[in-house]
Amino acid sequence: MKRLAGLLAAVALLVGCAVDPVTGRSQLMLMSEGQEIALGEQNDQASLAQFGVYDDPELAAWVDEIGQAMAARAQRPHLPWTFRVLDDSIVNAFAGGGGFVYLTRGILAWANSEAEIVGILGHEIGHVTARHIPERYTSTALAQVGLTAGMIISPELRAVGGELQQGIGLLLLKFSRDNESESDHLGVGYAVGAGYDARALADFFTTLDRLAGSAQQRLPEWASTHPAPAGRATNVVQAAEPLVAGRDLTVGREAHLRRIDGMVFGVNPREGVMEGATFVHPDLLFQIDFPQEWAVQNSKTVVLAAPDDGSAVVALLAGRREAESLRAHVGAVLEGRGAINIRGEQTTVNGSPGFWVAYNIEDGATRLAIRETFVEYGDLVYDLIGYTVDDYGRFAASFEDYQTSFRPLSGNRADQYQPDRLRIERAPRTATFEALVSDTPAANIDQLALLNGVERTSTVEVGELIKTVEAGYPRR
Repeated sequence: MKRLAGLLAAVALLVGCAVDPVTGRSQLMLMSEGQEIALGEQNDQASLAQFGVYDDPELAAWVDEIGQAMAARAQRPHLPWTFRVLDDSIVNAFAGGGGFVYLTRGILAWANSEAEIVGILGHEIGHVTARHIPERYTSTALAQVGLTAGMIISPELRAVGGELQQGIGLLLLKFSRDNESESDHLGVGYAVGAGYDARALADFFTTLDRLAGSAQQRLPEWASTHPAPAGRATNVVQAAEPLVAGRDLTVGREAHLRRIDGMVFGVNPREGVMEGATFVHPDLLFQIDFPQEWAVQNSKTVVLAAPDDGSAVVALLAGRREAESLRAHVGAVLEGRGAINIRGEQTTVNGSPGFWVAYNIEDGATRLAIRETFVEYGDLVYDLIGYTVDDYGRFAASFEDYQTSFRPLSGNRADQYQPDRLRIERAPRTATFEALVSDTPAANIDQLALLNGVERTSTVEVGELIKTVEAGYPRR
């Protein structure tokens, strides 16, 4: 084990330690600032492809304006700071490294003031200024170097390599939680510097805590890598109190609520919705039947479905035709995949030009059996794939039925699918929150109370703004 210690010491000497000017901590870094920016740009493209940008220029402009103002006063103002609102319903915010910061429309919908949003932005700016992303990259890389070297040197380590990998993951998770707390403190300072009451961030953490216990909203980031929201609320207030004392700071509740009036709330059915086993896409005017009882997952780039045992997968992708004909397009795709044993022919799929193929792809000892149909519809070529490793005979009919079910969706029917939207209303009288929203059809009272950061029995004064949800169609 002396050789292992020597190897890790040599790595540390080659990389070098530096004291972070923001936090005062010593940091071991394998990533330069230029590499960090390049990583941020790469992650930005991936984030845009996965989520897309929410279409509200005024909201985007405000987020960028306040983000840029805080970043200009932070410790790394020279970075190419970029602030985006992503079109996703999940309650989330994250930094992509190198000055790229993201809020989802979901987090904007559940926040109840400008000060909450400013605090969230400040927190993400803190991740960047404190170089948490390069630090995590370095920790992961060195952990892997140490484990690999140890397994080469020590037969005992080779025998328990899997368990050690899991242990390293747990250590890095704790490290990430420390980063989160550090960013909370940095964010408090940035928010107060921008003229906002940073204590409002504690209100948002209280909402998160209630959400996490209500099963009303997916919170994977807070469940896996963030400290408990309730504890964060207490820490934020303690950090903010000496900074806000005696100052006239902005909360901006009404301004925020006016800004999100009409925002899409929850999953947008315009981007695809399941009706039984049928996937309907109103914006692209098509529908397709997935195999019965298969679990379906929809994203902006691909729709996937699989049976419970995971023994097969069907997928739906779309893109522009990359050749002069559909046949040539199919040939180029198959060549790029290294397809073998190809058979297939031109066809028509419910009135649209198509081309089906069956083939294999070999990867070492694994052989994928694939049936795929390309359908030219509108301005796009839809790529309908089905594949399995060992059970092609079992799934061949399911693959074919899925691919030949692709068909148009009428414009009249597509127009029926509209998302739920936030609506901001003034309380017509002083009453309990429950009494004011009892006739709202689009969300239950408990969810609306969470959305407004109140209890069912809280008193709402006449004229006070509250969030309601306008029901889309069809109800889901």
